[in-house]
Amino acid sequence: MNKYTILIIIGLFSLAGVGLTVWAEESVTEENPETIPATVTAKPVAGKIDLAELGELLESGQARAVAARLSGNMDRISRKNLPAALLMLGKAQLQAGEGDRKMLIRAGLNLMWVYAEFPLSRQAPEALFNAAEVNRKLGQSVAAELALRQIILQYSDGRYDSWSQKAKTELSKSYN
Repeated sequence: MNKYTILIIIGLFSLAGVGLTVWAEESVTEENPETIPATVTAKPVAGKIDLAELGELLESGQARAVAARLSGNMDRISRKNLPAALLMLGKAQLQAGEGDRKMLIRAGLNLMWVYAEFPLSRQAPEALFNAAEVNRKLGQSVAAELALRQIILQYSDGRYDSWSQKAKTELSKSYN
């Protein structure tokens, strides 16, 4: 992650009332951004991280377990699988973060990392859609609306059309 990307993430989350203090209090460095911890302590896992297995756990409602497993093992994820892993981590933290502002902020940072670092990945619009939900839960409706509008602007082609439609639907029922 380069300095420009970090500024994008910080800038977008500044709209949500989240500033540089999040980075400092979590001891995240530019060299090691994946050290954002989950609320649940994770132990390193031997071998390969199975994203399909973790996806099933997430769907079964075990968001905290998924967040813990991924956050403690991001260094085992290949760059090719990093957008999917960060999206899953962000979604797990979003689900587990109900009433936990720090967990929601971590979710938002991981989701925005997908969007900022991998904007052409198939996970980017979904990450931005979930980041809008994070902002909504943090009480930042303007930032949530901006994220949804960005999906419509940037991802309205055939490849991402379903996310663009979801963003339009969400905007029509929540922000008009």
